Amino acid sequence: MRGRIMKGELKPGQRLTEEWLAAELGVSRIPVRETIRALASEGFVRSEHYGRTFVATLDAQAGHDLLDVRAVLEPLAAANIDATYASQGWQRVVAVRFEAAGPAGAVATAIKGATESYFVVNEHLRGTDV
Repeated sequence: MRGRIMKGELKPGQRLTEEWLAAELGVSRIPVRETIRALASEGFVRSEHYGRTFVATLDAQAGHDLLDVRAVLEPLAAANIDATYASQGWQRVVAVRFEAAGPAGAVATAIKGATESYFVVNEHLRGTDV
């Protein structure tokens, strides 16, 4: 279910019922109930009174915070993978992740471009000029 939420298959604000999820996943309601509890503790879903459960939505501040964290972590992770696994052909994996498959050095260019794009989008969302 976490993957479906992250992929957008389950939309923010969408109501989730144990019955529907159990039928959708082909399991009983017990594992669905436990999964909902776990996802609620992780912030992926929110439960209201009388057992009504919805896919969580991000408010503006949480969205900005998430973008800030991703701006730091993603380029570092990609650079670490590039440095660690270059001899094993992982450059292509990292390059494809950033939609820039190409010769050696393309990964660094992709990381720089991804980072710059992040800052443009983030500043736009915050209503300031870059």
